[in-house]
Amino acid sequence: MITKLEIANQALRELKVNAIQSLESNEAVANIVSESIDWSIRSVLTDKNWSYSTKSFVLSPSVENTDTTGNYTYTFELPSDVDHILKVLDEAFDLVPEYELSGTLIHSNLKKLVINYVSFDSELTNISHTIASLISLHLAKSLCFRLTENADLKASLDQRYQVELSSASAKDARQKPLQKYMTESTSEFLSAHSGYGSI
Repeated sequence: MITKLEIANQALRELKVNAIQSLESNEAVANIVSESIDWSIRSVLTDKNWSYSTKSFVLSPSVENTDTTGNYTYTFELPSDVDHILKVLDEAFDLVPEYELSGTLIHSNLKKLVINYVSFDSELTNISHTIASLISLHLAKSLCFRLTENADLKASLDQRYQVELSSASAKDARQKPLQKYMTESTSEFLSAHSGYGSI
């Protein structure tokens, strides 16, 4: 598993700054990196709809929250790791045309919702080397002037980041499935027809 410390030290190598032993160290460089690394992680993970940070989740109605406006029958609580929602679907995976977001809640007249959303995972569980390298580069360009005062290096890192971001995004898009396939376990129609003609 790739750690935050490994990402931080890769960023420091880009800046030709000595590696740190821990993000919790009292050293000046460690403190600066520690202040910035979570922001770089979130910036990269939510900048594109990466396969890594895109999730789906089935919502059930909340028993504690309601729609105070009276416009919707059901209220759902969003997962704690939601950065932004991409799609709101019904049980048949069709787009829901009418719903309302209110902070960490979503209101609808449907009893069950499926959301497709971008998550932020600051713990970097099972993150790919490609995205980890992007985070390192983002962190390096963010800290460059503060740690080196080298404007030319900052400009170079900015340019490299944009090039590698585009390349990684294209690679990620090629790895995504073209469509969500329906199976007998998720389709009443297919389940019914699998037993057609049997007694």
